[in-house]
Amino acid sequence: MMKKILFPTDFSENANRAFRFAIELANLFGSQILVFHSIKIIRKTGVMVTMQDVLVKDAEKDMDKILQENEKYLKNGASLTARIAEGDTGASIISAAKDWEADLIVMGTQGASGLKEIFLGSNANEVIKTSSVPVLVVPAEIAFQPVEKIVLSLDAREIGSEAILNVLREMAKAFGAKIMIYHLEAGEEDLGIDPAISSYLKGIEHSYHYELTSYALNETINEFVRDYEADMLCMIRRKRSFIEQLFHRSTTSKEVFHSAVPILILPE
Repeated sequence: MMKKILFPTDFSENANRAFRFAIELANLFGSQILVFHSIKIIRKTGVMVTMQDVLVKDAEKDMDKILQENEKYLKNGASLTARIAEGDTGASIISAAKDWEADLIVMGTQGASGLKEIFLGSNANEVIKTSSVPVLVVPAEIAFQPVEKIVLSLDAREIGSEAILNVLREMAKAFGAKIMIYHLEAGEEDLGIDPAISSYLKGIEHSYHYELTSYALNETINEFVRDYEADMLCMIRRKRSFIEQLFHRSTTSKEVFHSAVPILILPE
């Protein structure tokens, strides 16, 4: 059960929209949300008054405001707590998730539009690359809506453990959502989907969808999500996989993964 949800925020509008997802999930599971903000201080010698005190006080005001504005939306025993820390944003989020033993990280991403880059040059990228905790990334300008269809994109490799899918299963059960398993075939030598997935998703409505195409995987996934009007996309972060390669591309790369729906990343 997702009893602890870590929600990093920079107090922006995009972050506030993502907060709605965190709250709705917390209401389903009676979870505690840790609202987390990190401050990076650049100290210079000879400065009489450090910026740290000013930044901390501003962050505390913003934190109090976001807690007060959102407490009224909590249900089913869900609760809010807060923490402000100093350090690099990505590393601070990873450290907080580990120390707090979070079950899920929910975070928004910046962007000029709802389909702008999700991973490259963002704090979400850093968190996804290194987190041992599942991460739900909410694209900019995406408003919350109930999750009825989840696309689970799988390659031909075995799923190392049933536990990898725990958060996906719990989320699908809580929302009463159907899981559509999507596999892009890689030719005659493709082994298909791990047959164990059937038992891993026992009790959850799911279907299988195979596709053979010459298009790039990111294009075909997004097209599938649009055609089936899915509300969420789920991927497993594996070593040497398509999705890991996306996370590790430089910020100058032109090959970027776009998504119009929230993406749940499950670390292998």
